[in-house]
Amino acid sequence: MKKLLILIVFIVGVVACRKDRYVFTMKLVTLNSYHQSQYPAQNIYIKIIDIDEGNATLATTGAYTSSLPLPLTLTLNPNPKIHLYKEHITVQLWGDSTGLIGSSAINMKNYKISFQLTMETKSSNLDATISGTWQ
Repeated sequence: MKKLLILIVFIVGVVACRKDRYVFTMKLVTLNSYHQSQYPAQNIYIKIIDIDEGNATLATTGAYTSSLPLPLTLTLNPNPKIHLYKEHITVQLWGDSTGLIGSSAINMKNYKISFQLTMETKSSNLDATISGTWQ
């Protein structure tokens, strides 16, 4: 009986570890920090960009005033679905008067997933967390 239980756990583990079938649905993005003092008061928004698809915009947030305190959680529209190990997804912060403020690539080799619901990305000028669900 014990051997059968170990075999079942092993089979479930092997099947569950297939990377190519996991899809992450992005729903929210939390702007943790950026160099806010370097920019004038303006409306800001975030874009999720797929570099592999010719810099296609996968999703954007609504515009929010830059004077709001951080962290700031924003809803993505639409809710893009990406494969867990897809390369070249970028989070970009935009201002309505200054244009591109900062960007950070989601490097699948270095990402952190907390509780299987969030993906964090950070660069020298932008720190963001993307929340979503696994399918």
